[in-house]
Amino acid sequence: MEQVIYRHDFCIKLSKLIEMKMKLNLLTTKKVFGRLVTLVLFAISFGAFAQGPPKPAACNVGNGDGFQDLGKIQAILYNCTDLDKASRSIPVSFEDNGKNYTDVKFYFSVPTDFDLNSPSAANEVAGQKVAGRWIANKTLSPGFHYLLASANDNGTKVKSCTWVEVIDISTAPVVDYSICDPTKVEITLKDDPKNSHEKYVIDWGGTGNKETILKSNITLPHTISRPNTGAEVSVTGWYIRSGNELCNSIPSKINPSVANVPYMDHLELTGQGEGALIKFKNFTAGTKYKLEFSQDGGGGGFNWNVSGDISDGSANIAGLDKTKKYCFRIGATDKCGKVSYSPILCSSNLSATQNGSQSVKLAWNRPSEPSTVPIRITMNKTILNCTTGSCTNRPYINVLDVSMLDNGLNCANTYSYQLTYVFKNSEGKDITVISDMVEVDPKGGSVSIKPLDLVTVGFMANDEETIRIVVGRSDGELYNFYRSNAYANDFFSIGSVLDNQIDDISIDPNSNGYCYKYEFEDVCGILSEPSPEFCTVFLSGNASALNWTPYTFPASVVSNSSDVEYTVEFFDNNVKTWVPRFNTKDTSQGIFDIILNSKESQVKFRVQAKQYVTGTVSPGQFIFSYSNTVVINVPPNVFLPSAFTPNGDGTNDRFEVFQKFIKTSTFVVYDRWGAILFETDNPLIQWDGMDNRGTSPVPAGNYAFRIQGESDAGEKFSKTGTITLIR
Repeated sequence: MEQVIYRHDFCIKLSKLIEMKMKLNLLTTKKVFGRLVTLVLFAISFGAFAQGPPKPAACNVGNGDGFQDLGKIQAILYNCTDLDKASRSIPVSFEDNGKNYTDVKFYFSVPTDFDLNSPSAANEVAGQKVAGRWIANKTLSPGFHYLLASANDNGTKVKSCTWVEVIDISTAPVVDYSICDPTKVEITLKDDPKNSHEKYVIDWGGTGNKETILKSNITLPHTISRPNTGAEVSVTGWYIRSGNELCNSIPSKINPSVANVPYMDHLELTGQGEGALIKFKNFTAGTKYKLEFSQDGGGGGFNWNVSGDISDGSANIAGLDKTKKYCFRIGATDKCGKVSYSPILCSSNLSATQNGSQSVKLAWNRPSEPSTVPIRITMNKTILNCTTGSCTNRPYINVLDVSMLDNGLNCANTYSYQLTYVFKNSEGKDITVISDMVEVDPKGGSVSIKPLDLVTVGFMANDEETIRIVVGRSDGELYNFYRSNAYANDFFSIGSVLDNQIDDISIDPNSNGYCYKYEFEDVCGILSEPSPEFCTVFLSGNASALNWTPYTFPASVVSNSSDVEYTVEFFDNNVKTWVPRFNTKDTSQGIFDIILNSKESQVKFRVQAKQYVTGTVSPGQFIFSYSNTVVINVPPNVFLPSAFTPNGDGTNDRFEVFQKFIKTSTFVVYDRWGAILFETDNPLIQWDGMDNRGTSPVPAGNYAFRIQGESDAGEKFSKTGTITLIR
């Protein structure tokens, strides 16, 4: 049995050579490679020997297991891991010497109670013959390991053992530091199992400012202090075997200008948002830190509360309000009694609103801290109790998104969703924020189905007696519609239909406005909650102005919208069509000029509302809605001159009454004593200034009159005044 001491860099070269040769199957190179391995092993066989760990009984020849001595097997005694991982691939081999061994096996990490006649397959590696040597390798963790080789030598079972050590250099020395006196830096090598080095090199910063400490000369914990230059300090551990420096660890780096405070690298909500799992790095084992929390108001103001002591890299928090967002920080008290805080880390809360058995809207908040843009965001969608096929997938979302719509649900499944943010901190380390898992059961209704579709409600363009309600989804199996007088909240059923629209004809168009709700039953037989209410535009007015109620959408169904534009239209009887007259964003419009210049006794108006709306679950679109119609009666128009001259010159000889939009009227003239001088109900008959007998002209002077009647629109009117007769 031969043991070999080997330097770290040479170990790597040999290991890689053997691994590479095991992968090659080129017969022409076997002879050359065999000579190379023989020379390397010969060169390293002159190193010093060392005492290994207790030998397993299986390594002893003559222990009753029926195996004879194989002879020497060769392995690298001391093996340093790579800097970035705590393991090492260990090669082992022995010469075939022309014996043509069969059933060659190697066993790694042989335990003390190992039985070669019933070995553990977990540690077994079949040997491969390369260039006259039997070789194998296996990745081992740090520590001492016995290696055993067995073979069949023409019917004789043979074996041999050796041991190796794997030295972990991927872990930095465990140190603590304090700067109670700003002029000095105090570093302590901790009494920690990870500080298994034989030598420490402290680089205090600057040229030639290094210090070497042999572990054999000190007792841990060991404290050293030096002047604080503000430079970064690093502590590197070295491993020494048989007087040789084999390899060094990654360094512990200390920045005296930065407090030695842990940082949180993982925040995950648990327990349906009522708890949290926090993981943190850069901590000192066994040291207690204060965990503080505050509700996240989003504006940077925090009200910190102490949750309790935490230690050793993780903490579970309970008693959170799942409707609130939270932020956390860790406080570290140094030897000087000064408290320093970690960077703040805030939660991301995920919610689900089911829009049907096949659709769910997921919404979340981006953590307010870290305030940087995340480098990655993922949404895990998992089918619960799934045993075959793809049970988890990741719908695409952008790092700036705060919501998504999943229309791919199957009512036979139950789903869970979980959101993960990944940020980079100032040192380039990953910071992970994970929401709680939200469960969606389309058929069981664990998340209520809330109708979030846009609904068009308005009078039909060519039917003044019918309101049409159209729901912006058509995948429901059944729709139930309800009506109420505007804003009275006294909804009652107006019908159930298979289509996504209904025409309401049981209305009084001009008595009131109307509001509507709907609910739908989906393909899984789940009935939604009632929708928010959608109301018509109700128009009213008089001869001076029109007024109408605003056209609005419930806030829950709209994510973005333009201002509402209203078009006032009147009906032109000459062309038998509606004519746009005014455009406005107000909810009133003066119409005096239209009424004054009307050639008809009635004018009919309506209002068209138009708005561009992007729905919560609906794409952007223009929505149109017509109000009820309003008929405005044009007031009767009577014009009477103030004087006339019945002198027979042919000009202004008769008192003429000019009438417009008057169906019937009576015109009466009185003398100063109230006696009737003239009376007629025929607008074509005019007073010529004669008395009531029509025989004698009345003298010049002022005479009272009264005209009364009914307009074409059926309105009663009456007008009185004075006429001046000039002779």
